[in-house]
Amino acid sequence: MADLRAPAPEPATELGRYRVLSSTAGIRVSPLQLGAMSIGDAWTQAMGSMSKEESFKLLDAFHGAGGNFIDTANHYQNEQSETWIGEWMAKRKNRDQLVIATKFSTDFGSYKLGKGKAPNHCGNHKRSLHMSIRDSLKKLQTDWIDLLYVHWWDLTTSIEGHGQSPSPCGTGHGAIFGYFGYAGMGCGSGKFICPSPWKDTLQYLPGQMECPAP
Repeated sequence: MADLRAPAPEPATELGRYRVLSSTAGIRVSPLQLGAMSIGDAWTQAMGSMSKEESFKLLDAFHGAGGNFIDTANHYQNEQSETWIGEWMAKRKNRDQLVIATKFSTDFGSYKLGKGKAPNHCGNHKRSLHMSIRDSLKKLQTDWIDLLYVHWWDLTTSIEGHGQSPSPCGTGHGAIFGYFGYAGMGCGSGKFICPSPWKDTLQYLPGQMECPAP
């Protein structure tokens, strides 16, 4: 029987030297996060993209080198990013080894329903959050999201409105369809965050960009 007290072997690369995500989020993550906005081929005309085969090779290389932290969003590449990551995790059977971050706020419905026909597929309100988490869980083929970001402030949903949405523990409204472990802010000003009922968990995390307040 292996000695349970023996130290872990040295990682193959520095990606495998995990660290605590933040002072209030004890989950262990690789020091670099793989940004998945280019995973997909729907946005070829606007920005970089890659085929599903190339995407799987990238994900395999990142995970094989020790990386476990992947960032995506509900709308990246017209939802292909989350979908392909979900397919990759299902094929590799490695969901429990990964920390998946995704985001809501941006419109993820108009590209398929038509402009003006998806007014509640964006923003920070409860309905947008509910549909986004519901669909992200399906696309990612998972029961939970490790880190859910507010992608940007919509300037119409109040701080109190954010606090009444599902808690980071997965209770309340969010318990209908799954849960997320931690909440974060993708792009915004700290002055909006401090008064929030999520103030102990909604925070800037290492490596996140701070954008100027509108």
